[in-house]
Amino acid sequence: MSGIRLRQVQGVTESYEETPMQSRLGAESRAAALIRRPARLFGARSSPSPSDGSRGERGQRGERSGRGEAEHRPGLAWLTGGARRAGRALGRRRAAERVALEHLAFLDDAGVVLSTSLDPDLVADLIASLAVPRLGAGSVVFLREGEEIRLAALVHQNPSVQALLRTMAADKPATLTDPYPPGSVIRAAETWYLPRIDRRLAARMLPDPAMRRRFLEVVSGPVVSVPLGVGGRVLGALIVFRSDGQIPTGDITLTEQLARRAALALDNAERYQRQRDSALTLQRSLLLAHPPAVPGVEIAMEYRPGTAGTEVGGDLYDAIPLPGGRLGVAIGDVMGHGLRAAALMGQLRAALRAYALEGWGPAEVLARLDRVVELLPGLQLATCLYLVYDPETHRAVVANAGHLPPLLVSPDEEPDYLLLDPGLPLGVGEGGVYSESAFTLLPGSALVLFTDGLVEARGRTLSDGLDRLRDGLTESLRGPSGSGRPGHQQLGRGEPAPGWEGPAGQAPCRPGPGAGPGAVAAPSHGYARDLLDRCLTAAALPARTDDDTALLVMTTQRARPPLLELQLPAEAGSAGRAREALGRALTGSAGAGTGAGTGAGRGVALVPGPGAVDDAVLLVSEVVTNAVKHARSDLVLRAELGAGSLRVSVEDRAGEDLPAHRVGSDDDSGWGLTVIDSLARDWGVETTGDGKIVWFDLAVPEPVP
Repeated sequence: MSGIRLRQVQGVTESYEETPMQSRLGAESRAAALIRRPARLFGARSSPSPSDGSRGERGQRGERSGRGEAEHRPGLAWLTGGARRAGRALGRRRAAERVALEHLAFLDDAGVVLSTSLDPDLVADLIASLAVPRLGAGSVVFLREGEEIRLAALVHQNPSVQALLRTMAADKPATLTDPYPPGSVIRAAETWYLPRIDRRLAARMLPDPAMRRRFLEVVSGPVVSVPLGVGGRVLGALIVFRSDGQIPTGDITLTEQLARRAALALDNAERYQRQRDSALTLQRSLLLAHPPAVPGVEIAMEYRPGTAGTEVGGDLYDAIPLPGGRLGVAIGDVMGHGLRAAALMGQLRAALRAYALEGWGPAEVLARLDRVVELLPGLQLATCLYLVYDPETHRAVVANAGHLPPLLVSPDEEPDYLLLDPGLPLGVGEGGVYSESAFTLLPGSALVLFTDGLVEARGRTLSDGLDRLRDGLTESLRGPSGSGRPGHQQLGRGEPAPGWEGPAGQAPCRPGPGAGPGAVAAPSHGYARDLLDRCLTAAALPARTDDDTALLVMTTQRARPPLLELQLPAEAGSAGRAREALGRALTGSAGAGTGAGTGAGRGVALVPGPGAVDDAVLLVSEVVTNAVKHARSDLVLRAELGAGSLRVSVEDRAGEDLPAHRVGSDDDSGWGLTVIDSLARDWGVETTGDGKIVWFDLAVPEPVP
């Protein structure tokens, strides 16, 4: 840290910098020079040598002790005063150096703290926390988002004052056009210092007198507002305030230096966030958004990006409705990470779907994919497992290309991995010949397909991860009375995540346990989703992982006749007929399936609480109304009973996705889905060949025979 000195050259005062060592040596040398100056500079004369021996040594001493001593006194006083002044200057300089070193240490520590996160909101919290109490009693961080300003972080030594200031900021949000901070600071990109906030300024900031009075009680001291600028852009503002006194110039400078480091950290975090969002958007667009609606089968899927810098990768899953009511499911992993691996994964999945829809068996699909991998530039290696299941015969045929074996969960046996020919990975150039294995998948069974990110991590071998998943799932399924077994239909996870937004039109669905930012869970329900959550818990994934993870769970269901099945025309009056038919079916009244359209229902003595019936009737009205608005054909209303749950679904051939209502929007579309999200235990969308099925689940008592 350099010291600032002033010198005068030809009547002009100039400032120049000295290093700490130069300053210290300069002061010490000047003090030494004062001591070494000849006595003649202070008015003393040296005694002449005696010309004869008449005057002895005593006379010389007397002369020196008389006149000479008197002549030395003024010089000694001047010398003593100069030395004292030099000592005081040296002390001040050393004190300034200590303060400068303290500032450097604070800024170094701040840089380390700010580098610990790439989340812009968390970085803002760190900035505000660093400023308190070193720079003031409280601090606020505002961030600019286009033409708006939002409060990103607020910290105060007094928690009650912090809560009060946060309430005030919510009642009177800051704007970019404000003539006071933070708006004025962000516009001008200049530091503002206010010795205190007077009543006139407070009146402009807070029009409400009561709020203004409380504000002046807690913020009555000096305030400094510093822009968070980097690369010619102002990202926001840092405001630091004290309860009394003044803010020294050194602390203002320190606040500006902290703001510069904070702006760099914020800019880095925002750049990373934008790149990450772009990568996740690409990844989501390449993965299956909705599980297909295949009778007798239930699908749950989830994708999680890596959290230790790799983020998205080449993991894929897919579920493909095939002719004859069959279902094809696939899981795979393209070697590599990042956008390139995700793009190659998308090409591989498109080829897999094309070959599967042509009707090729699993082994032939993998053989053709092997040739595709050899032709794709930049794709060196990939693994894939493809299975075709027929719900009518319960027969499954599977082929594997170097992928991990699926975990089979049977109704009456412990979970275990399928013994399959592992096969060679795609792209190794060995001819691409794969074998098929066939087995029976009984109703109530489940298959868990996953990539290596679920079972492999730093410090954990692949075999240890596989054992952990199997043993953990076994323990989880040994719940009270075997409630976790596939034979016991159990709804996991209560409500969907509020505010979650997936791809356009996708229903909200909360990712499983331990999910980090960017995790995507496809809408699902019942045992498949519950089993997927159990697998995530059993795998015990670390908080930070190097690899992304794809997980798909397929469960087979026992056939059960619906409580209600009713065909409705795509017209406004169908909502009323749906309410009436469902109400009769739930209360066991006769003729539940009658009415306009061709329907068939059966009366069941189901006596849930009146609230459950009212909720079901309200929600079916919303779903049917939505379907009428978007459908291109007649509708099919179905109601099915599970163990403690009621499933209501409406199938249509829709030409567009469901609207997702945005908070603050003036558009009325999507409000029905908001009602469903609030009342239903779970809900979602499943795709069909030419339309979609919108369903919701409600918790109800067991039916009374």
